Amino acid sequence: MELKERITRAKVKLQKEKPFFAYLILNMNFKEANKEVETCAVDNKGNLYYNEEWLSELNDEQLKTCFSHEVLHIALLHLLRYGNRDKVGWNIATDLVINTILDNNGFEKIKCGIYSKNDSFEIGKITIEEISKKSAEAIYDEFPQQIKEQNGFDVHIYCDKGDKEQNDKEQKAQESKWKRLITEAHTYSKNIGKETAGIDRQIGDLLDEKVGWKSLLHKYITRTIPYDYSYCLDKDSRINNKKGFKKLKEIRVGDIIFGYNGKEIKETKVKKVFNKTIVKKKYALYTKNGNRIVCSENHHLLTPQGYIKAKDLGIGNILLSIKERNK
Repeated sequence: MELKERITRAKVKLQKEKPFFAYLILNMNFKEANKEVETCAVDNKGNLYYNEEWLSELNDEQLKTCFSHEVLHIALLHLLRYGNRDKVGWNIATDLVINTILDNNGFEKIKCGIYSKNDSFEIGKITIEEISKKSAEAIYDEFPQQIKEQNGFDVHIYCDKGDKEQNDKEQKAQESKWKRLITEAHTYSKNIGKETAGIDRQIGDLLDEKVGWKSLLHKYITRTIPYDYSYCLDKDSRINNKKGFKKLKEIRVGDIIFGYNGKEIKETKVKKVFNKTIVKKKYALYTKNGNRIVCSENHHLLTPQGYIKAKDLGIGNILLSIKERNK
């Protein structure tokens, strides 16, 4: 099987098994960089660069580990949060945070990765305890002054210090984007009963280290759902239910409709209806069998490869749906 097919298959498996990571990976760009990169690398703009030969040597489980590791560097803003810290130490601290999360969620280890052992890590003559309860900043602050470089399996590409005004603008845009995405990913996976161990505290630290992270996370999720969760269908869209179809604008709390829980399509009860949602663009999709879907650009549609945003679909993509009972 070709590498690109294996990459696609890894994304699909993550969608079913670990939707939090899959949700984030949908927003990451994969780029071949055989001449520039020996293994893989990631930057703060959401790009994952990979060497085909190195990536091909990973098994299917390790591919999922690799992609999830890299996307957490982006989503947790590790490439923007380093400040004036020593990059060698910061690389080790951020890798420890991510690999501990992945280890606690059943991902297979990759050779040369930097991992804690029994939730602790020895560096020099210092042992850092309770890695899973600490942010990258807290771990870094416990390091000795002189750190011997320990290479992980990837390269971290930090932002260019050239045009400060432009960099500040781009960084703020990236911060806003990935804070929103990681909150949405967390909310989505939690709603379908597939929470990610150890991620709550990291998201809390990311949003604001000085405020109680649980209450802040709740406020951030509540604030973003009606507006940033702009995965909207047109009000006249037909929603499949047990009795046939009903227009979206006619759906009420308590109605039984069909939904997808990450494993199967099943009946589910409507718990809340949002009537006020800001949508800047609408997309109209026409299928071969004559159906028309009108939705926002960010609406996720289910395909054999997992969920894909409407704006990223093109001619030839296949959409999954329930067969109409009257046909």
